[in-house]
Amino acid sequence: MIALQGPKSEKILLDLIPEIKGMEFMSSSWFRYKNYEILISRCGYTGEDGFEISIPNKHVVIFTEKLLENNDVKLAGLGARDSLRLEAGLCLYGHDIDIEKNPIEAGLKWSICKDRVDKQDFIGGQAISDEYKKGPQKNLLGFLPKGRAPAREGTLIYDISNKLIGEVTSGGFSPSLGVPISMGYIISSFSNEKEVYLDIRGKKIPADIIKLPFVPHNYFKRKK
Repeated sequence: MIALQGPKSEKILLDLIPEIKGMEFMSSSWFRYKNYEILISRCGYTGEDGFEISIPNKHVVIFTEKLLENNDVKLAGLGARDSLRLEAGLCLYGHDIDIEKNPIEAGLKWSICKDRVDKQDFIGGQAISDEYKKGPQKNLLGFLPKGRAPAREGTLIYDISNKLIGEVTSGGFSPSLGVPISMGYIISSFSNEKEVYLDIRGKKIPADIIKLPFVPHNYFKRKK
C-alpha cells in the first residue's frame, strides 16, 4: 500500500485513474489500472486530502514510479506522516490511545453511535457510557511550549502550583508552524487553564493549552 497525500492528490491521481474523481472522503472502491485491479480509499492520516492505494506487490514499484513522473510528487516516509498527523491532532495507537485510554477522553466521542453507548453491548461499554454522560476524568489537548525545545512523549505536565496534572503522549517540531508542538492528557478540571508547565530535561517550560488540531484539516468535501 502506498499513500498519496496532499491538496493536489486528486488532480495527480486523475491522470492515471480518471474514475476516482469526486470519491467521497473515507470511502473506498476497486478500480482497474492497466490489466489489474487496485483498491483505493480516500483517507489517510495527515489531515490533508489524499488516497491510500493497495496494489499487487509485483506492480507497486512501476505504479509508484509512474506517480513520481509528476513533479509535484515526492517520496516521504513515516517521519513526515507522523509530523502531519500530530499537526492535525490525530491519535497514534500505542501513544495517544491504547488499552489504558478510552475514546471519550481522547476526543473520539463522535466515533461511537449513541445507541451503542446506551446498549453498552461491547467490551468497556459500561465505563464508556459513564464517561459519555458525566464527562471524562482527563482530556487530550494540544500544547505550544514557549521556546524551541520540543516536549516529547513521556514529558510530565504541571500546573502553576507545581502539581502533576498530566503527561505528553506525542511531541515534536511542526514544519508547518515552525514551532514545537505536543499533545497529551491532563486532568479535566485543569482543561480550561490557559497555561501549564512541561518538564523538559529538568526545566519547567511554560506552554499554552490549545484545542486540537494545531493545523486545520483539509479533507475533501463535496460542494453542495
